[in-house]
Amino acid sequence: MEAVLNQIVERKRMDDLAHSIVDGRFMEQKYRLKRTGLLQLIYLIEECPMMHNQKVSYDVLIQAISNAQMIDGLQIMTTKGPEDTVDLLAALSQRLQSRASNDLYVNHKSTDISCKPNTVNALSWCEFVKLANKSPDPSIRDIFAKYLMQIPGCSGSKVTSIMEKYPTPSILMEAYDKQLTALDKDNMLADLKPADSNRCLGTAFSRRISLAFNTL
Repeated sequence: MEAVLNQIVERKRMDDLAHSIVDGRFMEQKYRLKRTGLLQLIYLIEECPMMHNQKVSYDVLIQAISNAQMIDGLQIMTTKGPEDTVDLLAALSQRLQSRASNDLYVNHKSTDISCKPNTVNALSWCEFVKLANKSPDPSIRDIFAKYLMQIPGCSGSKVTSIMEKYPTPSILMEAYDKQLTALDKDNMLADLKPADSNRCLGTAFSRRISLAFNTL
């Protein structure tokens, strides 16, 4: 019988983490990990030589890692480089193999995944695939974020800066309706500043968003 042990590891180089924050993949990857239904979600971050010179500041990277641990409940592990990563993964594998060879309990329902204490709990492969393929109805925020991402030049960090102030389309439209002129609408988002940049969104980008929501 094929089974998935109650542990999953997502490896991410620090430079790739920076890129995934900018383009919005980081939020999607955290969501996908949590959807697996496994209890031990490990986010393995591998340091790299250029990690202090990325599209986002080092402070933003550290804050994102902290949020993944404190808010999303991921277990954070860090390594110094590829060799260190290999050693860590080998140690984790050996530990799991040693424990699983003595006392392994395979669950056939995701709701029972933690029902056997003092054992290595696993989920049957069929149940894991079924769980991973479940697609819950997207929230308004999810749909809003995906819509914004379709607008040319809109990155993940820009979407975040907009949604922090206007979390839903209706709130954004209400704000537009309060503007006195078309020019005011065009400039409404210009002063918002993404976390990964020292520059504001600017008039040209703000106008692009305004056109998307105010043109019939």
